[in-house]
Amino acid sequence: MNFRIQNLVNAGQTGNSISIFEEVTAPGFGPPLHSHLAQLEIFHVIKGRHKFRLAEQEIEAGPGDCVLVPAGVPHTFKNIDSEDGLLHFELLPAGSAEAFFYRLVTDFAGIDDMGAFFQEHGLALLGPPIE
Repeated sequence: MNFRIQNLVNAGQTGNSISIFEEVTAPGFGPPLHSHLAQLEIFHVIKGRHKFRLAEQEIEAGPGDCVLVPAGVPHTFKNIDSEDGLLHFELLPAGSAEAFFYRLVTDFAGIDDMGAFFQEHGLALLGPPIE
């Protein structure tokens, strides 16, 4: 899997209160269904159209839209556009988000047990991406 995620503001700059990331989303791409056990996540759609699933609710969002995901809520998203999309997202508190995304970007194939990897970083892996 080719993840294109960059850390824009790190935990060290904010006393661990927030980490901010930028993600380029390929057409048809999205993460598996998951939840952050103790983190609020806020998505800002910069480019493209994305379908978000929050628990049983589905939301389509485009440039300028924000999607708020409270801690513990199962969620996923998918770029439903024909071109790369661009998202900015924040995780509050930062926790180990930077280490989590760094490993996904640099060593995805080396993660033997994805469920355990998610759990190690305070997430629960709950299912597949949106089809």
